[in-house]
Amino acid sequence: MNNLIMNFKECMKTHSDVFPCYYKKGQYIIRPGEVLNSIYLLTEGLCYRKFLTEKGEEIIYDIRDSNGKLETLLGVLILYSNSKISTTSFIAKSDCTCYKISERIFMNYANQNPQLLHELLRMSMNSYDELDIKYHFRQSGKAANRLCEIILTTACSQNGVLCFSQFNHSELAKYLGVHRVSVVRILKQLEEDRVIKRTKHGLILLDQQQLKQYAAGEKFVYTKKGVSQNVYLKT
Repeated sequence: MNNLIMNFKECMKTHSDVFPCYYKKGQYIIRPGEVLNSIYLLTEGLCYRKFLTEKGEEIIYDIRDSNGKLETLLGVLILYSNSKISTTSFIAKSDCTCYKISERIFMNYANQNPQLLHELLRMSMNSYDELDIKYHFRQSGKAANRLCEIILTTACSQNGVLCFSQFNHSELAKYLGVHRVSVVRILKQLEEDRVIKRTKHGLILLDQQQLKQYAAGEKFVYTKKGVSQNVYLKT
């Protein structure tokens, strides 16, 4: 998979009609309602995809980094929609660098490289599955399990220590579709159980095995309104 994107990136770097774009933290890369005639290949930085509901609630769908995976292609699936209008926004979470690639150039490359099209279909289904899982976790009150899973799957090694710093509390709440207070309570309980350690730079994973058990839904101890409750989430 990484080779697929690396080859695409190298090809685009030498293309005369492809050029880099630079975005400061907080700037829009793609705006909601924008008609797309180009996609963006994220080469440096972090960005997130956000949706604003009619009630004004912000929902974070996912976070993208320049890790060489297919998800670094921002807006690519929108090109295959009937309207080609983005319903979500891509916003720079840190300073970002992207290659802006026209629809014509991308489609020519994709038609000559069918493996890329296969992987795009796979990415589309993964995105659908992710939204489906998120919805069912929210409906069944399993936000705690989902939060543990997010920490596990997105943590990265820093000086030999697993750390999680991709989301702040508000962003985690928007991603999970719960209140920020719920996220704070869950993280506080995890810290009391010595599963994680909170620092000003993010979370340090202390007990990866126990975090896996929580993510699997075996058992989670959740404190609500000062009352300690044992909540069994496994179905």
